[in-house]
Amino acid sequence: MGPRLVFDTFDDIRGRCDITPVRPLGSEPGYDDDAIVPGDDWTPLTADEAEQHRADDSTPDSVRIELVRHPLPDLDPDDVAGRLETAARLDPLKGRRPPALLGCTASPANWATTTEDTATGRRIGLVAAGHRARAA
Repeated sequence: MGPRLVFDTFDDIRGRCDITPVRPLGSEPGYDDDAIVPGDDWTPLTADEAEQHRADDSTPDSVRIELVRHPLPDLDPDDVAGRLETAARLDPLKGRRPPALLGCTASPANWATTTEDTATGRRIGLVAAGHRARAA
């Protein structure tokens, strides 16, 4: 089962979700040789597509995604303490589920993906090579 969206009506997520096919990056500088990244042809999620990915009562928490909006203060990307403090105080689900801060990061703009392999300093894309091999 892939990721599932949590929403009451399509209007709750309309205009907040775009989709695109993925593409391999090859050996572009700064990226892993096996990096898979979003394509350039983004389109809004349709109501039918949203329904195909809607979470129901049987959906495990591990694949549930609820899109939330929460205004954040304008913090300097290097202000790690301020970012952590702000993130720790967030309750975007308004008490429906207890929040758990797993981490906080700032990523530079204009990259096709921001996930970095700290061992190599290169961006790995949306799916790491080892995961693709196991899925095949």
